[in-house]
Amino acid sequence: SDDRPEPRQPLPGTATADSGTRSGVLTQWLAREKKAFGASYLGDAIRAVALLPWSSRLPYYAFGPDGHLRYPQFEAQRERGTFDLDRRITDCLPLYLERFQGMTGLSPGRQAALDELVREARGDGARVIIWLTTLHPRTVDYLTRRTRYAELVAQAGTYAARLARDPDVRVLDLSSTERYGATTSGWYDCGHIDEANAARVAALLATAIR
Repeated sequence: SDDRPEPRQPLPGTATADSGTRSGVLTQWLAREKKAFGASYLGDAIRAVALLPWSSRLPYYAFGPDGHLRYPQFEAQRERGTFDLDRRITDCLPLYLERFQGMTGLSPGRQAALDELVREARGDGARVIIWLTTLHPRTVDYLTRRTRYAELVAQAGTYAARLARDPDVRVLDLSSTERYGATTSGWYDCGHIDEANAARVAALLATAIR
């Protein structure tokens, strides 16, 4: 018998060394990376690095031993009574406006990725809980008057409801603060809740899991 390994078959649409070029493989790789790390992702990454207060002794954010993500600088400001939430929201509203201004609908690619994730989880016998997050009420009002934010939230709810046709997939719509009793003061900026509001979300998720 011939014990030599069978030659590997090229994936459809890719170039091989036999074809005289590897440019097709490189092109596909670049297309994949561009889809995952697009212009908006790069912009957010640059802003995140630029906004890090390097001169501060306290880190901007840190994971605690309990696994919680914390914001030591903001928490220290809260303890001193100097944390200005209104200013924080005012500063980040233009960033959120820029993010949502060009959105006209849900991303088909991201829907396909979530569909696949749910299928794989269900195939492994897992139950799935999807929860829709919220922004600060002031941010929601600002975006609703200037973008298609409300329409996008409705589309997300419709899409999630379709996934929830599976009896082992559940959706928690927490797209407004009233749905989980969040306080308007329990935030760090336009879209990041503090530990107290996060505990309210966790309690609902725990109930859903049980």
